[in-house]
Amino acid sequence: NNRGAAYGTKGENDQEIADYNQALKLNPNLALAYNNRGVAYSAKGKYDRAILDYNQALKLNPSDALAYNNRGAAYNNKGENDRAILDYKQALKLHPNYAAVYNNRGNAYGDKGDKDQAILDYNQALKLHPNYADAYNNRGNAYGDKGEYDRAITDYNQALKLDPNYAQAYISRGNAYGVKGEYDRAIADYNQVLKLNPNLAKAYAGRGLAYRAKGDKQKAIADFRTCLKLTPTPQLKQFAQKQLAELGVK
Repeated sequence: NNRGAAYGTKGENDQEIADYNQALKLNPNLALAYNNRGVAYSAKGKYDRAILDYNQALKLNPSDALAYNNRGAAYNNKGENDRAILDYKQALKLHPNYAAVYNNRGNAYGDKGDKDQAILDYNQALKLHPNYADAYNNRGNAYGDKGEYDRAITDYNQALKLDPNYAQAYISRGNAYGVKGEYDRAIADYNQVLKLNPNLAKAYAGRGLAYRAKGDKQKAIADFRTCLKLTPTPQLKQFAQKQLAELGVK
């Protein structure tokens, strides 16, 4: 089972799944192998398949807080926030000081639109784990959604202090600066993201918006074109096309 876990860190999910299949052939009652194979399926975006594995892990070991947490995350990724929250509650019943579960449940509440409850969960995660960069970033997002951009930026600053290569926190902070009209600061954050990951479509989208707001039409067009070329999501594609059309690009 250990070899599978090593592959997972490299994102070699197919090889990892094959190893867990082998482990389960040798020992069909290995709850951890079901859990880990579920994580590998989740990493591939196969959430239904992952949930079947977490179900099996929980059948074999009903007090497995990790499997409840992971199944909750799979439900949340499917948009089934209420089922996710039930699983997170169960995980916390079994393991009350589990910072990652508070963070994940905060995400589920946030996705449901309950930003205040999300913030309470992020607060709890940070109380248990004060150096939790993800929880700072996520709490920042919740403050941003409430229109509290200065508080959001304070949280993003903290996330970036803890993890200076945290691309998502740069994007989040860049977005917050953009909304506040601080376009140069926004552009600096998007530049930083693109140093870390030159193919991140949403960074080009954000920087394009900031250039457009500054009146730098050519740079905005270049960024929206790059975004269009790189984006894997239809929403971002439509966004870039709309921006280009508004900028008069055929």
